[in-house]
Formats: sequence, structure tokens, C-alpha cells
Amino acid sequence: MKNRNINFIFLLLLTIILPHYAFSEQTYEFVLKWGTYGDNEGQFKRPTGIAMDTSGYIYVVGYNDHHVHVFDSSGTFIRRWGGYGAADTQFRLPFAIAIDSNNCVYVGDLGE
Repeated sequence: MKNRNINFIFLLLLTIILPHYAFSEQTYEFVLKWGTYGDNEGQFKRPTGIAMDTSGYIYVVGYNDHHVHVFDSSGTFIRRWGGYGAADTQFRLPFAIAIDSNNCVYVGDLGE
């Protein structure tokens, strides 16, 4: 019974506090977009992960793309690597990307 009361109080607080933050009157400014739909360099089919390294380069991965695309901070395409497969630096269903402070790139892949 005690857990039920705690859960109820937590949910009650969420319904009171969350709408205030989710719908606050903040304004946002569009800055930049890049990439188009497709299979070529700098193009995406279903981007699912984005990360930035310590030099400001932006890395993007996505389902059905099988590559890591790299852009500079202004959106200019730099390079891509990867491809479909199970070998090193190849992907089947990449979905997430992370970069540590030493600029080591980690890609989450749902493929076998």
C-alpha cells in the first residue's frame, strides 16, 4: 500500500509540474539544417543518432544508412565511413552514436 501512495504522489506531482515546463513560453530560433533524403554522401534515410566531438565535428548515424556521416559545425559534409555488413567499421542497423573526450566514436548497432 505504501508503494501505491508514493507512486500516486509522484504521478500527481508530475501532472502539476510537467505541464509548466513542457508548455512554458520560451522562444526558439532556427539556426541551421543540412542533409537531404538519399543514399549519397551527406544524405540520410532515417537519422537516429547525432554527436559532436571536441573539435566541433558533428557525426550522424541512422537506420537503413549503414554509414557514419561527419560534418563541420557549419553543416559542410566532411566524410563518411562504414557500410553494410558485419566486419569492423560496418553496420547493419546503426541507431545511436557517442563520442568520448578523446574523440573515440562509439556506434550502437542493432544488427547481428
